[in-house]
Amino acid sequence: MRKLLGLGTHSLRGFRSWGRIGGRPRALATWDKTLPFHLEWGSGTDPISPRQPGTRACGTRVLAYNVHPGCCPISPSVVSRARSEDERLQFMRALQAIWSVHGRSVMAAFDLSPFPRICDLGGCSGALAKECVSLYPACHVTVFDIPEVVHTARKHFLSQEEERIGFREGDFFKDPLPDADLYILARVLHDWTDDKCSQLLARIGQACKPGGGILVVESLLDAEGRGPLTTQLYSLNMLVQTEGQERTLAQYQALLAPAGFRDVRCKRTGGIYDAILARK
Repeated sequence: MRKLLGLGTHSLRGFRSWGRIGGRPRALATWDKTLPFHLEWGSGTDPISPRQPGTRACGTRVLAYNVHPGCCPISPSVVSRARSEDERLQFMRALQAIWSVHGRSVMAAFDLSPFPRICDLGGCSGALAKECVSLYPACHVTVFDIPEVVHTARKHFLSQEEERIGFREGDFFKDPLPDADLYILARVLHDWTDDKCSQLLARIGQACKPGGGILVVESLLDAEGRGPLTTQLYSLNMLVQTEGQERTLAQYQALLAPAGFRDVRCKRTGGIYDAILARK
């Protein structure tokens, strides 16, 4: 596993480079069907292109995927590159399925009642927002995502009766962030390199008032990065889909500290995703 995550010829990075021919990828690989999931990355006509600054787009189109209930390795950033509303809706439903299984446990990992105004950055369909307002009746959640995702979410996922959830369009790398007492980044930081994570966290740190906080929801590697196996496989998948990776708690602490977030606490939920709460 360490060789696969490294930079050598036999690493996945080397494998990804090998898969490119004239800017177009070969048909790369699928996971063995005995694993919780398998994916096909790329095709003979869909180039794997680098991300463009200021967007969540990863530049990789996932052509086929099989996901066991509650276990979805698809990056949320793939949603922003969907070529039609139907394709975007397919990905958003897959992401919605994650939080139908794991959403309540991560939102209940800490008592979030001291944060009446919450902003879910890259919140997609609003699935986590629904869990949040269900658990904390006094809170109001703003879901912040790109215009195409917000349009699809309003049309297909949010009932008109839910008054404590709002949507706001924007790019969290360049547009003003909504005012909030708590910012949520759920399965967002694993999309990006350390440098891009630091840029995003610095923007959140500037927007966050003293006493406010940030909740990071990710699949955490153990302290030595050698497990759990599912998280290691997710990390390989992120390496192919995006420029990101799964990280250890110490790595997230190192990213949060320069942005002004201290008192970092972690709760292991017993599921695939864990919660990290830090205060400013």
